[in-house]
Amino acid sequence: MSDPSYAPARMHGEHLDDHFWRIPWKPVAFLYLDYFGTPLWAWLLFGGLVTALLVFDLGVLHRKTREIPVGESLFLSAGYITVALLFGAWTWWVMGAEAGMDYLTAFLVEKSLSLDNVFVISLIFATLAVPRHLQHRVLFYGIVASSFCARS
Repeated sequence: MSDPSYAPARMHGEHLDDHFWRIPWKPVAFLYLDYFGTPLWAWLLFGGLVTALLVFDLGVLHRKTREIPVGESLFLSAGYITVALLFGAWTWWVMGAEAGMDYLTAFLVEKSLSLDNVFVISLIFATLAVPRHLQHRVLFYGIVASSFCARS
């Protein structure tokens, strides 16, 4: 039987208590501090997942510069969408229905808005005559750079 002190601090559907989970070990108490309405450990988990996916994409899957076939691109897109939906399901389960619905709504809005970016990126690549085998790398570094610039 599990120790009740490790149980969630709330039941599904209830509002978050002062601590998201009961703190099992005092030296890691800072991980449970509220940061923008969410415990620090959840932000670190999210950041680690995003970083791992970026390293996996550029460092493992696309280490060599080459043109990416349409089938592979669709497969990778489906994989990343699956990871995002699984994260949304986890958010729903751990943080409740309202937080889960907020995440999934934001995901669908961002996915819809990203469709116009495909046309803009195609226009930029055509205008600058970026070779097809370099387009993934240029796009990747452009997205990473814009993400850092938007945060500052």
